[in-house]
Amino acid sequence: MTQPPHRDSQYPEHPGYPQYTGAPQPSLAPAPPDLDTARTLWRWSAVLSVLALVPTAITLAGMRGTLAKEMLDQLRAGDKNADFTLAQMEQAVVVMIVIVVVLGAAIAGLVVFAADRMRRGKLGSRVLLTILGVLQIISAFGALLGAGLDRSGVTMAGDALNILEAVLAGGAIVLMHRPESNRYFRERRGAA
Repeated sequence: MTQPPHRDSQYPEHPGYPQYTGAPQPSLAPAPPDLDTARTLWRWSAVLSVLALVPTAITLAGMRGTLAKEMLDQLRAGDKNADFTLAQMEQAVVVMIVIVVVLGAAIAGLVVFAADRMRRGKLGSRVLLTILGVLQIISAFGALLGAGLDRSGVTMAGDALNILEAVLAGGAIVLMHRPESNRYFRERRGAA
């Protein structure tokens, strides 16, 4: 059984599909090399972020007893009838550590996803990465200010990773906002 040809189709054997009209499509300029470099910096920043979760988890696990005791004291100060044991609070701290690690990994995944979208000219991803990068830089100041304190090697390793993340994020932010990059984002926004 054959189908009747469509009047507006140059290729009646493929009805319903859009046909090539021969009109030239507007060509968009390729992404500037700075955006490729920024994407790479964001990816490495995400890798360092995941690596920094290890010292964070180790530090929190080492403080589990202290954190549990403080949580229990605060809970009992607020509610005299609180019926929790120290062991239960220690379990709550372990759950808290797991949540911190999972959220940290999820944010690193978001950074990689946003970096890929930014490279394709998505302005919202550039804004998100800029905000996350500024927050990373601000948090690195805490690591810099704590550099002279008597701290464990694990904590110092985490601080070093956080500082490196901030340096990569700062470089990526600068590259994303250079004139060539701005032109690229304006052109992409105008073509949409």
